[in-house]
Amino acid sequence: MEIKIRSIQIIKPLKPTLENQCSFKLSLFDQLAAFSNIDLILYYKPSCEVNIADRCTHLVKSLSEVLCSYYPLAGIVKEDGLEIDCCDQGVKYLETRVTTTLDNFIKKGPKIDNTRRLVGAPDQATTTLVTIQVNVFDCGALAIGVSALHKVTDTCNLIRFINEWAGINRTGGSTGAFCPSFDNLAFPPMEVPLSNYPPIPNTTRSTTMWLPKASSKEICTQTIACHVEVDEELMQNNFCLYTSWCSFPIYDVDFGWGKPYWASGIGSTIEMVTLMDGKDGDGIEAWVSLKEKDMKLFEQDLDILAFTS
Repeated sequence: MEIKIRSIQIIKPLKPTLENQCSFKLSLFDQLAAFSNIDLILYYKPSCEVNIADRCTHLVKSLSEVLCSYYPLAGIVKEDGLEIDCCDQGVKYLETRVTTTLDNFIKKGPKIDNTRRLVGAPDQATTTLVTIQVNVFDCGALAIGVSALHKVTDTCNLIRFINEWAGINRTGGSTGAFCPSFDNLAFPPMEVPLSNYPPIPNTTRSTTMWLPKASSKEICTQTIACHVEVDEELMQNNFCLYTSWCSFPIYDVDFGWGKPYWASGIGSTIEMVTLMDGKDGDGIEAWVSLKEKDMKLFEQDLDILAFTS
């Protein structure tokens, strides 16, 4: 399978971001988040009703429109890591041609090496926060790969963004169902970089407090202590991360040519399990990334085999 890049663009919001919205402070959890990416691919069967070139043109137009509402995604993270400069830098947008059919791609089993190529790599040169890659298969099917910096969005809100984009593309305007709100963050931002935060006492890690009586500073201190503890576990490389995308409206994303035939992640370079709803709404798909020796044991486990197909 060969994937050829046909075009690369930077898509900016249709209208300039208002001056009073040019700086967006990240929440505490987002400030602590690593510079990793969330990756999602949506696969759509071919349709004779719409010309592929027209589809791509409409996707670019509606993407420019939705960025007016999700304006932080078109910005850049400031050097202090505390906020986003909503400078309308834009998002990276690629169109590619895939030299196989979607049926063949799925029939052979989508290998991680291939799924990764359907999602645009983060652009270090322009530091864009979101990369979108529209892949056109030989049969006319589309696979839309979206990659976003985890520091500026989580999976739930990324899927809300994609649904809003799809709704605008499908109807020509927003229904308001997935419009964002950037006010009243549940976890307020720190006002100083983490590197300048006071040292965490060793006793903090075993301290408890459920939370209504705790001050904002106490919550921040406890959160940072937990973050430090997790970082130590990550450095020892003795862990497996679990995340669930179940119940998210992934299979509701309709750009105007029907809902996705399938949706997938791209796998992980670390030991990680990602859970997603099955496309038929019955059952759960698990994307499991393990060390080779652990994967062999996992694939032979009788309890696992009893519940898989």
